[in-house]
Amino acid sequence: MIRVLLFILKNKITHFGEIYRLISFHIFFSKQKININELRVLDIGFNKGVYRWYFLDFLGCSHYSGVEIDELYLGVYSDTFYHNFEKNKLQTNYDLIFCSHVLEHVKNDFNFIKNVIHSLNVENGKLFLRVPMPTNNNIYFRAFNSKHHDHEEHERDGYTQSELRLLLSNFGLKVEKCFLSMGSFGLRVHTIFEIFRDHKIRYQRILQIPYILLSLIEIYLFKNTSSADVLILATKESKK
Repeated sequence: MIRVLLFILKNKITHFGEIYRLISFHIFFSKQKININELRVLDIGFNKGVYRWYFLDFLGCSHYSGVEIDELYLGVYSDTFYHNFEKNKLQTNYDLIFCSHVLEHVKNDFNFIKNVIHSLNVENGKLFLRVPMPTNNNIYFRAFNSKHHDHEEHERDGYTQSELRLLLSNFGLKVEKCFLSMGSFGLRVHTIFEIFRDHKIRYQRILQIPYILLSLIEIYLFKNTSSADVLILATKESKK
């Protein structure tokens, strides 16, 4: 955990959501006890390279690839390339596919998942998928944010667990583990971030350490029965 926290500090990650997701993913992934050294890993929507660092440098993955459709992030890393799963299959198989907060941006999520699963290794392939869950626009402090706006780049508010399970079951995937995260406490903190962002308050790194601490408090001390975020581990169902 110390290396993860140092990475956050060193790379000046100040977005509460990004801090929370990395810390919580590390905790969830560590519990799965997966030896990733020889696995072929695909990171869909690698963006700023946060999880590229996690898989390559932290976990020591020797077969990492990242795909992205945003030109802003292409050409930065040698082990990444352009691919649009909504439109095309990728003719390469992977043992572990990671996709965090991408599906809600996709118009045709059915086609996207179908093409992703085409690249998932039939034998013991694992899909780590993270998506937001629908929340009320007026929840907690949002009602006091006159500048609040919807995410224009989102095609949908998110997925309920039942919707996610149904979507994956269409392609023979079974949800093995489920991690509910960012409950009421975490969502309150995230909404505070939204207020700062929407009002363009230049807090920069002032809230970085508080956000780390609040993330740890929420993850370790609160048992979320409902959440604004869900992280699942899915595998192909046995045909036996």
